[in-house]
Amino acid sequence: MNSILKLFHPHRLAVLICVLLAISAEAAIYKWVDENGQTVYSETPPPRGTSATRLKDAPPPPVDPNEAMNSLRSRADAFEKRQEERSNAENETQQSAEREKQTRENCERLRKNLETLSNNPQVREKTGEDDYRVVPEEERQARIQETRERIQKECNN
Repeated sequence: MNSILKLFHPHRLAVLICVLLAISAEAAIYKWVDENGQTVYSETPPPRGTSATRLKDAPPPPVDPNEAMNSLRSRADAFEKRQEERSNAENETQQSAEREKQTRENCERLRKNLETLSNNPQVREKTGEDDYRVVPEEERQARIQETRERIQKECNN
């Protein structure tokens, strides 16, 4: 019983199938018309002097299974590498788009703050839940200058 199971081991079974396919596919197939006008299909060449068409060429010589496995592994590795590179590129593009969005939103907030600071001589800011304080003029001017510098540095214009 064990010897039968060993015979059907997946690697041996694969090799056996390859050998059987190679044996069955080795011969070429010829087509010709015989002296009686009948169309003949055969794996053997026609008699001398008879015109024949070769329908199927003999297959290429069998491939070494180890060589085929190595080639398959190499292709699979290359495929996985390309998939990983594509995924990394997509992630980088997505992260870049997110950074650009955050920059645009930040610049918009800075511009609104600058507009508020510049157009209102008395700026109030919240100090508690219901408490506000008026920002002194000197502090307001310092904030205007700081906001302009940040816009110039961070917003590319």
